[in-house]
Amino acid sequence: MTLLVFALFSVALTLLGFFVSAALFKRLTILGLSLALLSLLATWGRPFAFGPYQVDGLSQTFTLLALLGALWTVGLVRSGRFEFYLLVLYAALGMHLLASTRNLILMLVALEALSLPLYALATWRRGQGLEAALKYFLLGALAAAFFLYGAALHYGATGSLLAGTPGEGPLYALALGLLLVGLGFKVALAPFHFWTPDVYQGSPTPVVLFMATSVKAAAFAALLRVVAPGAPDAWPSSSPFPWWWGTWPPWSTNETTKLLAYSSIAHAGTWPWPSIPGTPRPWLLPPHLRPGHRPGLRRALGALP
Repeated sequence: MTLLVFALFSVALTLLGFFVSAALFKRLTILGLSLALLSLLATWGRPFAFGPYQVDGLSQTFTLLALLGALWTVGLVRSGRFEFYLLVLYAALGMHLLASTRNLILMLVALEALSLPLYALATWRRGQGLEAALKYFLLGALAAAFFLYGAALHYGATGSLLAGTPGEGPLYALALGLLLVGLGFKVALAPFHFWTPDVYQGSPTPVVLFMATSVKAAAFAALLRVVAPGAPDAWPSSSPFPWWWGTWPPWSTNETTKLLAYSSIAHAGTWPWPSIPGTPRPWLLPPHLRPGHRPGLRRALGALP
C-alpha cells in the first residue's frame, strides 16, 4: 500500500510539475508523503510480501523514520522550483524500497534511486554545492560498484541473491566486506566517511538534515538485513574505531554543518552495536545501548531473531 501511494504520487507529480505553481506543488508533495505515512501506520504490524518486495517490522520502522525526515525537509524549504520537492519524493521512494527488500539487486536499484536525487539536491546551493555534489557523486558511484561486486560474489558463494543467506569461506567473507563498503558509505560509517564533512558543508541545511536522518535510516535497514542474520562477526563497528573517529575532529572546526557531520559519523559507529550478538567492549557503549538492552531493541525493530 505504501509503495503504491509512493508510485502514484511520483508519476502524477512528475507530470503536474510543469503546470502548477511551486507553492501548490509543495502542498501536493506534503499530501503524498502524508498519505504514504498514513498507509504505513494503517498497515503497521501486518507483514506483506510481493516478490522481492517485503514489508515487515524492520521495513516499517525505518520507512517511518525516512518519511518523517522527508516531511520535515519539504516543510522547511521554500523554493520557487518544483524540482526540489519532487527530488525529495523520489529519494523517499528509494528509501522505502531499500528498507523493504532482501534481494541484493533490488537493493542496488533502490540505493541508486535514493542517491541520484541526493546528488542533485546537494547542488541546490551554487558554489560550494557543486564541489560537494561532485565529491558525493564520485564516491557514491564507487560505493555502488563495490556493492554490485559484493552482490555478485555473494551469489557465487551462496547461490542466492537474498541478503542474510548463511555462507562460509573467504569468498563469502569478501562478499560481505564489499557489501558493507557500499552501505557503509551511505551511513558515513568510518572509515567510509571522509566525504561527509565537505558534502554537509556545501549542501543546503534542509538537505543536510535529510541526509543525516532519512538516508541513514534506510541504509541501516539494509545493513541489518545484510549482516545481522548471517555473519555478525563481519560488522565493521565491532571495534570502537568508527565511534571514536567522529568524536575528536570536531575540536578543530567551528562550522556547524561539519559538527553535525562528525556527530553523524560518531552515531553511525555507535548505533549498530546492540544489534550484534557478542558485542565486545560493552563498557564503551552508553547505558541505554548496552547488551542488557539488546532484546528490547530487537523487539522494537520487529525483524531481528
